[in-house]
Amino acid sequence: MVQEDFFHMVDMTLVNAWLLWRRINADSYMPLYDFKLAVSEHLRKAGKAVMTKKRGRPSSIVGTPTSSRGGTPSRIPESPVPAKKTRKTPARHQDLPLASVRTDGISHFPIWKKNARQICQNCSKFRSFTLCEKCNVYLCYNDKRNCYKEFHEE
Repeated sequence: MVQEDFFHMVDMTLVNAWLLWRRINADSYMPLYDFKLAVSEHLRKAGKAVMTKKRGRPSSIVGTPTSSRGGTPSRIPESPVPAKKTRKTPARHQDLPLASVRTDGISHFPIWKKNARQICQNCSKFRSFTLCEKCNVYLCYNDKRNCYKEFHEE
């Protein structure tokens, strides 16, 4: 009963927000279902915590007995089925983050991926080793252009 009431209140809140959105944006139309999806997607992506680096000594393999010499594993478990390699989606077909997440200016740290050169998501002309940690997209920059900055300011 309490759970049903909670979800009913959330649904009513979303419908009221959609009605306000329609009143403010009279020139553009978005169905209620699409509005709910956009709100849920924004809430899912907006509250991401920044990944902090782990500190201390790395733990040994979980679930294996350790020998008496320095905590090293006495045996390494064998994988019963070899992992099947899956192809990643091409860089051009990746999901781009929402504009509100992309332009919030929080935790957009560049990461250099040495062996993962992909097409820039901003200009689509050049390949880049630089990945945005929060947006998870590859962006290029050099002395003539700065797609990394442009992508996060649009």
